[in-house]
Amino acid sequence: VTKASLTVGLKTRRGGKTWRILLEKSRKKSYNMCMIITEKSYTDALDRVVNIIEARKPSLDVNNIVIVPDVYTFALEKRLFSRGKGAFDVEVTTFNRLYTRLNAGGERVALSKQGALMLLKKVCREHADELGCYSRSCLRTGFAVKLYDALNTLRACAVSPSDLEAAEGMRKSRDLAVLYREYLREIDGRYVDAAGRNRLLGEIIEKTDAFRGANVYVTLYDKLSAEVKRLLGIIERSARSLT
Repeated sequence: VTKASLTVGLKTRRGGKTWRILLEKSRKKSYNMCMIITEKSYTDALDRVVNIIEARKPSLDVNNIVIVPDVYTFALEKRLFSRGKGAFDVEVTTFNRLYTRLNAGGERVALSKQGALMLLKKVCREHADELGCYSRSCLRTGFAVKLYDALNTLRACAVSPSDLEAAEGMRKSRDLAVLYREYLREIDGRYVDAAGRNRLLGEIIEKTDAFRGANVYVTLYDKLSAEVKRLLGIIERSARSLT
């Protein structure tokens, strides 16, 4: 319970599946619904969202936005159109596509994985003498790839360089914090990498109300990072519904 809203949770079981319905009552006495549906497989999840879209009442006044991982956009679009249910009020997209479309004309340049790896190699070369455990290994082939994966995981879990430094008795964490902080300094105000796109996308959504009055469906994710959960919270505040 917060000062701004009162959240009520209802959990029931239908046909062996768990449904959670969250109703949020805001100060304006309007209601947003967040429904979480769990399925046993990706195929079941895909069928579920297609069935929900089919059951809608088509209207050009209400957008239906389906967000999926990048690798599943074609599969979902094919399933929708094969049933003849494609329409002007349905959009299949990804968080990366949303960032590209909503941030058109932005000052920060999108940084690809290869670009990020080149930047990490530069950081390792320039700060190797500041490291205790990784002073030599950071210059070896393949280290930048492992570092890239580690930093993406840390940023997705909202772990900062200061959090790593606070880990007592872990020298490797201190080294990682040094490289992490220097990498963030390199991209600050100049580039936006994969991990930073969701954070900036949340800021853009808050400013533009891109999901105002839309039914939003997020599917085919087996887990959600802390950053994605924060982004979904921002979407939920303006969307008509979130499933």
